[in-house]
Amino acid sequence: MLRARATSDGLDAVTVQALDELDVPGDDQLLELAAYAKGEAAEAQAVGQVIHDLTVRKSGHTRRVEAIHAYILERFSGARIRDGRSVIRTQHNPPKVVIDDSDALPRECMRHIPEKLEPDKKEISARLKAGALVTGAHLKQTARLVIE
Repeated sequence: MLRARATSDGLDAVTVQALDELDVPGDDQLLELAAYAKGEAAEAQAVGQVIHDLTVRKSGHTRRVEAIHAYILERFSGARIRDGRSVIRTQHNPPKVVIDDSDALPRECMRHIPEKLEPDKKEISARLKAGALVTGAHLKQTARLVIE
């Protein structure tokens, strides 16, 4: 079985050449590739599930560490504690700005953040489907390959 190599633009030239040189009728070749693609899709889904499971595990560990830190900090006297495994101490963070009343701040202490405009594809789609002309946009019918 051919092990296909892909680039960001599709199958690489070596794979395409190898496929073209196979002595397999066209439909059989396409069916073989479809079966291969199904396997790749299943593998991608399995990898996605592993990523999800690891992300959930990571979140649990992170929450436990944060809870343990909060627990220790509540009970910590401030004097350094140490044994062969750990050292517990506090360290000052850099001072952070706390805004008490943004309306009271001098204008030169404010920055302008312009609003961001981006196309509303749902609205554009609804208008185009209703027959309206939307300058700068159009509907494009595409097709996707279904392998079952």
